[in-house]
Order: sequence, then C-alpha cells, then structure tokens
Amino acid sequence: MVYYLHIEYHNGSSWNSYTNTEAFKKNCNPSFTDYVDFDYINNSGSNKYLHFRIRFYENEERTSLVDTVFSDTNSLGWVIDDQYTIPESGYLFNNLEEKSITFYPILSNFEQGRTYYLMIDAWDGSNFISEMSDFTFYVASGNSNCDQYATLPVLKNFSILFELEDGSRVKLNSSFNDNSGNTECECESANMTEILSVIVDGNGSPIVAGSKGFSLVPFSGTILGWYLVSDASSSVTFGIKTCDYFNYPSTASIVASSPPQLSASQKNKDTTLSGWSTSFDEYTYFEFEVTGSPTATYARLDLILQRS
Repeated sequence: MVYYLHIEYHNGSSWNSYTNTEAFKKNCNPSFTDYVDFDYINNSGSNKYLHFRIRFYENEERTSLVDTVFSDTNSLGWVIDDQYTIPESGYLFNNLEEKSITFYPILSNFEQGRTYYLMIDAWDGSNFISEMSDFTFYVASGNSNCDQYATLPVLKNFSILFELEDGSRVKLNSSFNDNSGNTECECESANMTEILSVIVDGNGSPIVAGSKGFSLVPFSGTILGWYLVSDASSSVTFGIKTCDYFNYPSTASIVASSPPQLSASQKNKDTTLSGWSTSFDEYTYFEFEVTGSPTATYARLDLILQRS
C-alpha cells in the first residue's frame, strides 16, 4: 500500500503545511542498490587487521538467510576507499581510522526487484565485531513499483551531451517506447568513460620506487590514455601491470616501452598508447609501481577508461 503524506512544521504557535506531494511505501528506498557501500571506523582502541562479512536475509526479522559474503574467504568484489583491495591478512585499520568499504556482488545471485535485509560486521581474526543491522539491499529491475522518482515530472525524447577534455563526446538519449508508461534509455556505452587514479606523495622527499598498490576495476573496457602531473618540474616513471582475480597477485606489464613518465617536466599525457595492451576484462586488478630513480616528491597518474 502507498501512503500519501502531508508534512507540517510547528513555528512555536501553530502548525503550518510544508508539503503534501510526497508518498511513502514500506520496504522502498533501500539503503543500497546493486552494490553495498558503507563507512567503518575502528573504535577498538588499537590497530587491527580487519575483514568484513555481509549476510543477506529475505525477511525483516533476519531469520531467513539467503547469502553470505566474507572477504576473508573470497576478496573478489571488495574495495576499500574506491581503490584498495583487502589482502589475505585483512586490511589495516589504525585506531580511530575511518574507511569506506564497498562490495560489488554478483547480481545474478539475487532476485531483481526484491529488498534484502542486511547484517554487516567486521572480523578481527578472532571475533566478529561492530555488527550493523539497519541496512537494506535492492537489485534494480527497471520496472519496480518502488521507484523513488515516481512523483517527478517526466521529460520525453531528450539527450544530454558531455564533451571531455580530450574532445571526445558522451551522449545519453532517453525516449518513450509507447503509451504504456514503459521507458527506454539508450546509452552510448562505448563512449562512457571513467578515471582510475593513483596518487603518490613523498611528503617533501623524492618518491621511493616500488609497488604502490592495487586497484580493482569491476567493469570491462579499454584504456584510452593517461595524464600525469606533479607539484613541480621533476622526473618520475610509472609501471602498470594487470591480472584477473584467479592470477592475483601475479601481474604482468601492459605499457610496453612507453610507460607514463615525466622527464624534467610538471605534466605529461599520452592518448596513443603505442604497444600497450589496452583492453581489460571485468574485475581486473591494476597494479601501479614507480620505477627507476624518481626526483618527483609528488605525482598523480590518471588513467582514462572506456566502458565496453
């Protein structure tokens, strides 16, 4: 059942109408749609290596378990602060440190258009701690009666065109199929781009060569180019390696003989990528490393990724 709301506020002497155009439906507007993203702060009083577990239930009482995911037994799909994977030993949380944890589930394991009730907790190697049970999860179906935007006006037959810094364009078309109320969204997915970034800061000293960590990309696509900047004219070279989940952490270079680099300069870019292996599959790990003898004290490398 849908309830139609009349919201009022009190000014100290009388009630006044605020809005009467909102609607409410039980179990709609879930906490997470298609992926789970939450913040965690280590309040234990000491540094801890942590894993995380999410349990999905089909009822609000959380008695009928549907699925359990646990980063200690399978780290696929788990990301810290949008860039770091969770090592086998757990991710190090310093005391009072807060991080954002994201989990990308295999959506085919869940029923579309259904709300699931979550229990989330952390594992410190001995005990499950900090249980959270206020969240819900939903897999979008495209025709749900829980559409939180149902009361907004509908625009028919419109396009949005984005022009990127390199001159390429991304266009989103939306139109109605018929008079039944079903809509169609035509997205030129071949032009949808994302940015994968790594920042290395030597805190005033030259950057130390070596691996700077892994980033998980949950979609397949193509690398279009790279942009590299520093805070001053300097030199630095980045190696980029990739692998899939099953071969992690055995990565292989994709940059051939033309890696991202600065040579006595503050910025550089390359959109040709001669010799590179530019295609990648979904859930590919990217490893970034600094090579040679850098003089830069700070560097930011951005990869431009095109979704397939």
